[in-house]
Amino acid sequence: NYPELAEFLNAAGQRFQLAAKWDEARLRSLEVHGLRREDFKVTRDCGRIVAAAALWDQRAFRQIVIRGYAPLLAGARPVVNLVARVMGLPSLPAIGSILAHAFASPLATAPGHDSALPALIEALAQDATQRGLSFLTLGFAADDPRLPLIRRRFSARTYVSRLYHVVWPDELATPVLDARGIGPDLAFL
Repeated sequence: NYPELAEFLNAAGQRFQLAAKWDEARLRSLEVHGLRREDFKVTRDCGRIVAAAALWDQRAFRQIVIRGYAPLLAGARPVVNLVARVMGLPSLPAIGSILAHAFASPLATAPGHDSALPALIEALAQDATQRGLSFLTLGFAADDPRLPLIRRRFSARTYVSRLYHVVWPDELATPVLDARGIGPDLAFL
């Protein structure tokens, strides 16, 4: 149920700065943007949620459109796609097509239960495959303790990004970042 899920997501999010704040109304409001209750997977321990994630396909309102490839890659694309098909890997999409991907969002684990994350991601990946999605997008800070678990279990492409904390000189109350890691949700960026 949404109240229990929101309570868990908020408690788990306290481990990280920049984590989204959740409540039942916010979760329900995202249904019109394709995030439905049945998109969530949860792991329980002694009846309590210890890990949760959702497969959020945002293509109805936010797309990544393939506009082109570097000349060498464009020429090699037919061969790359043949090899990918034989190896069971995603192919390079056609120019002009929408990338078939979804976000693992929200994604949270309770302290001491990070090991539940790979199985949860696997369940999302299976759902993604059934929906015709080729890619699952997740985001972790470079120092997130869960990242090595994901890298050991899954084949992944890493895209390095940088977040900046900007403060205007005339601000009276400057937000202060603390020693916790960061945990922004990629689906909202």
